[in-house]
Amino acid sequence: MAKRKLKVSEPIVPVIVEDTSGKREVVLGLDISTSTVGICVLDYKTGDLVLLTHKRLDKFEDEYEKGDNFINDWVDPTWVVKRVYIEEAAKKFSFGLSSAGTIMTLGRFNGIISYMVYKWWGIKPTMVSVRSARSRLGIKIDYKDKTASTKDKVGLIVRTMHPEFPWVTKLAKAGKFKGQTVLEKFNEDMVDAWVIGAAGRIMFP
Repeated sequence: MAKRKLKVSEPIVPVIVEDTSGKREVVLGLDISTSTVGICVLDYKTGDLVLLTHKRLDKFEDEYEKGDNFINDWVDPTWVVKRVYIEEAAKKFSFGLSSAGTIMTLGRFNGIISYMVYKWWGIKPTMVSVRSARSRLGIKIDYKDKTASTKDKVGLIVRTMHPEFPWVTKLAKAGKFKGQTVLEKFNEDMVDAWVIGAAGRIMFP
């Protein structure tokens, strides 16, 4: 099925669906960063997975170009988007992981993507706390255990819950895992997008 592509110079026109017969009602879960956005599309009524993917944005010059190219090549025109859930931007420092500049940049880009969503579908996104989302889905993390990162722990739990999801692997060409099949880094973004979308659908129907 052909998907609509949006050029940088093309104005954003909201998708307005009047006749919903034959359409599929969905919700979106988004995990936003300036390099990669995790994207999860779920059936609005059943919660079944419709699409789990990611959007690479690191090749674009700045957040404005990234925003222009975010809604591009993954949107299905047969969807009727009912809700959009976005991971709430960080509000505090995480030792070794964030700085004031990083938090400000992510907050600004979160706002840009939120506005793009509003302009495209006419929906004001709902911000979802990732900790509340994990708790709502029964994902329990031992934060005292430092043998693995929180993202690694959440990823393992979600992949165990849903091994049928389209997780992306590659053959490592260097490092300690050379010659072994490993997960692509962007699976983390896809995991978080699913957590936000699945929990958001339950918490904010």
